Amino acid sequence: MHVVKDMKSDLHDCAFGGLQGGLSAQEYAAIHLKVPSSGTDWLDKLIKESRLMDMATAAMPLVANTPNGSPEQKAGWAIDHARRMFAEFSRPR
Repeated sequence: MHVVKDMKSDLHDCAFGGLQGGLSAQEYAAIHLKVPSSGTDWLDKLIKESRLMDMATAAMPLVANTPNGSPEQKAGWAIDHARRMFAEFSRPR
């Protein structure tokens, strides 16, 4: 527990200029690691959406070279692919 307390202090001092009442160490780590386990529901939802958009961005080159479909359809396909990837990665192992 002592290590976490020191880490939290260091994170706040480093990232927030020593501001009090900011993010917890768990929230800060969840944001920067893009792991939706901050302990705050709305923040976890934002992290999941961010990861989904990252996966859609990664999938876009795969669908961009597809000869069929409009740019809007291709973006939709990338997002659908990202949702499937996200669901697969989120399954308990």
